[in-house]
Parts: sequence; structure tokens; C-alpha cells
Amino acid sequence: MATRELKAVFSAENRQFLRAAHAVRGALGATIKATVLAAAAGATAYIYAAKRMADYGDEIAKAAKKTGFASDELQRLKYVAQLSGSDIEGLEAASRRMSSVIEDMRNGLSTAKDAFDALGLSLDDVAALPAEQQFLRFLEALAEIKDESRRSALAQDIFGRGGTALLPMISEGVSELHRLRKEADKFAPILTADELRNAERFNDNITRLQYALRKMLWTGLAGGIPEMADALGSLAEKVAEIAESEGFMRLRDQLNGIVKIATDFATSPDGLQALEKIAESVVEVLEAAVKTATFLVEQYAKAVEAMEGVGATLTPERDINKETAGKFLTLNARERLANTFGIGPQSTTGDLMNLLPSQQLTGLGVYTGKQMIGLLGDIKRILSQRMPQDRAGQ
Repeated sequence: MATRELKAVFSAENRQFLRAAHAVRGALGATIKATVLAAAAGATAYIYAAKRMADYGDEIAKAAKKTGFASDELQRLKYVAQLSGSDIEGLEAASRRMSSVIEDMRNGLSTAKDAFDALGLSLDDVAALPAEQQFLRFLEALAEIKDESRRSALAQDIFGRGGTALLPMISEGVSELHRLRKEADKFAPILTADELRNAERFNDNITRLQYALRKMLWTGLAGGIPEMADALGSLAEKVAEIAESEGFMRLRDQLNGIVKIATDFATSPDGLQALEKIAESVVEVLEAAVKTATFLVEQYAKAVEAMEGVGATLTPERDINKETAGKFLTLNARERLANTFGIGPQSTTGDLMNLLPSQQLTGLGVYTGKQMIGLLGDIKRILSQRMPQDRAGQ
């Protein structure tokens, strides 16, 4: 007795333990899944942010090499340019043209000298300055030109055709230009030279990885290239043979003939009229088909109602014998069908059969009429089998 009680207690506690274990496992599984998903989302966001920073740093590092601008000042000018509707590509193009004009000034070209004179500058004013300071000096000189047309022309002389895109940077004056440059230190990510180098190295290594993967794939494919080339050559020859075959020529001529006939037919006045008539005929046929289908459904419903009425009248309780059953059935069926379809009560079987053909449903109507008479015959036979024997003496 004690052993059974102990087993019962152990079993109950075991079941309770298993339920708790299952609950813990479910909660632990959900926690692990959520943790993995959160970690994956965090890693993806981190990689995305790192790639964005690397792209920005790589762009600045390469642009600084092209323009000769100090990287920190280039980032400030990029900030001002973007707020003014320009971009770093515009700064690069303007710096290239600016360097060319300065060199022309050194060589004594009159066009460069005229531009410098119009801005009130001399070669000594800019020649010894760093590239980014040269750029700012020209912008400051342009800001002093009050005539907008003349300012636009001089901007193109110094910075090239894209020079006018830089004018919004000085539209509010030189003080606003320098205020925005200082503002960049507050809002823009001004990366140091080391950070720019690391960003550039990050992107360069991604490019190396892409090339390495491409090399691995192409090396694997290279072995099969000769076979694929042979197969493509054979396929090209087969296609050429088909294109020159007599069967293809006949097919081409037939298609061209069909196209020509269709074009001539569609563009001629008679052809257009014929198409209109064909379209009208198709519409008429569709309308007639809909009317026919509707009429058949209505007549079938009426016939079913008539048959049900005959069956309700000829019940076994009626005091009629076998001999009169057939006459009664024929008479009642004819009267009910006559009332249903609106024909004379003395109509013959032929009249009933010709009822649907008279509604312009010649082929289908005769067939339906025959089915109707056959159904009446079936009812007649069933009723005859159910009728009692003739009464004695009759």
C-alpha cells in the first residue's frame, strides 16, 4: 500500500516537473530566438553604419588628394556646399579649373590676367596660399562683385562652367560663408586624417575582396569555357541553317503574306466596313445566345412545375383503375402543359412536341419536346404499376 502511494506521489511530482521543464524550455527558446534576432539586427545595423562612414571617409580622402585641399577644410566646404545646393563633385571641378587659371596667370595669359584684374587680385595674393585658402580667397573676391551677371561670368572664368553653382555659398555674404564653415565643426562629422586613412583602407579592402571572389569564380569557370564556346558555336550554326532552310523561307513568306493581307484589308474602306459588320454580327450572335439560354431555363422551369402538378394530382388515393389511369394522366398532363405554355387544351402530342420549335428553337426544341413526352410516359408507367387491380365486376 505504501509502495503504491509512493509511486502515485512520484508520478504526480514527475508530471509536474516535466510540465515545468517544458515551460522553461519554451521560454528559454523564445529568449534565445529573440536574442539571436536582436544580435543579427544589431550586427547588420553596425555593419551598415560602418560602411556608410567608410564611404564618406573614402570620398573625402580621395577628393583631398584630387584637389590638394586639407581634409578638415574640405569637409567644412562640403558641408557649406551641400547646404547651398552644390556637392563635393562641384568643388573638385572648381578646384581643377582654379589651378589652371592660376597657372595661366603665372604664364601671363591675358584671359587669366583680365579675370584677376576684374576681381582686384594679383598673383601674389593667391600664389603662396594653400589650395583651400586660394579657393576661399576667390570666393571672397566674387562676393564683392555686386552685379550678379558680372559675378556669374567671373565665377565661370575662375571656376569653370560649374562656377555659378558655387555662388549660393556667398549669396549671403562672406560673413555667412565663414559662419557656416564654423558651424560644420558643430554638426558635421569632421574626421581626422587617421580616420580618413582607415576608412579608405576599409573600402579598399572590400574592393580587394570583391576582386578575389571574382577571381575564384572566374578561375572555376575558365575550365568549362572551351566546351561552352563550342556548344554556342554549334548552336549558332544550327540557327543559321534553320534561317536558310526552305521550310523557314516558306513560313516567312506565308507570314509576310498574312501580314500584307491583313494590312490591306484593315486600311481599305471596304475592309473597315467589313470589320464593322463582322463586329456587329458577333454582338448579335452573343445577344441571341443569351436570349436563347434564358428562354431554355424559363421553359425548363415551367416544365418541371407542370410535371410536379401532374404527380400531385395522380395520387394513389384516387379511386381510378388501371384502364382509366393512362387516359387520366394524358388528359391532365395535356391540360396542365396547355395552361403552362398557353396552348389549346385539345392540343395533340404533336402540338406539344412542336411547342418549343414554334419559339424559333428548331433543333433543340424538338429534342426537348421529345424528352417532355418521354417523361410523361415514365410517370404513366410508374403510376400504372402502383394502381390496384381492377375491381371485381368492372
